[in-house]
Amino acid sequence: MASPLDTVQSVNTLPAEEVANPDANPYAQHLKSVKTAAGEEMPFLKDLWSFFSSKGVKTNFFSVNPDASFGLDLDICESLGCPIRVLTNSEAIETKWSIIAATLKARAIAPENADQAWLEGIQKRWILPRNLIIKRTDFQWSTLATEAAALEGNRVDMLKIEGSQEEERTFLYSLTDCGFRPGVVLVRYTYDPDENVPSMLVAGHLQMIGYRLVECKGPWFLYLFEDTCFYDSCSWRTTTCQNPLSKYIAGMAFVEGLKYVEERTVASVSSTVDSTSVKIPSQLKK
Repeated sequence: MASPLDTVQSVNTLPAEEVANPDANPYAQHLKSVKTAAGEEMPFLKDLWSFFSSKGVKTNFFSVNPDASFGLDLDICESLGCPIRVLTNSEAIETKWSIIAATLKARAIAPENADQAWLEGIQKRWILPRNLIIKRTDFQWSTLATEAAALEGNRVDMLKIEGSQEEERTFLYSLTDCGFRPGVVLVRYTYDPDENVPSMLVAGHLQMIGYRLVECKGPWFLYLFEDTCFYDSCSWRTTTCQNPLSKYIAGMAFVEGLKYVEERTVASVSSTVDSTSVKIPSQLKK
């Protein structure tokens, strides 16, 4: 199965110097920075179409409490032609998106909203008003599963979260229970995962179930699903160590290290033999 990196590199090849550097972020060339209305920078994909061209307008994109980041949602909708499914438990965010929808429908900013500077440019967007689906609801563990079940394919292709810590944890942990693995997940953590235990646990869990963190800017973290579940790498019935996964990883590191030493040894011996002139005694010559 092709990885997200295979997909994007089939369309956009990396420069030779980045291919040669194994420590470089292989996705760096394919990322861009997008500013929110609040001035924060969000990492995102330069060429979203190369990831979702097979789904296109049928891409199932959910955005949870999009507030200052609404511009990116509109960019996604405009580039793919897919609906934005806004899920919010906030009256203010619901009102904001209702104004956006009305502006798109009228192709103009209403006089009563003329003082809303953030609306400028939205009236020129190539977005069908029906592609803005706004739902105000209480957030439950099953919210995402319930909403996805009503869609074709019962799936979530892309998930973006901007909310409280409770909301980000509810939606991110529910991915596991619901069996959803969106190809792209963009989340604004309320607290830095390196400084807050609840955020650390959910961020670590994402990467353990197959997500790769490809970039982070401030509180915004961008993940792509690479389908490598580390939980599958060991037996959880093991009683001979504190953590079977850590034992597996340590073992893999030892194996790789041993392999490296052996390869270096073989190369060194080969090099010595090639560079040494071997004299054959005359009595052995025929």
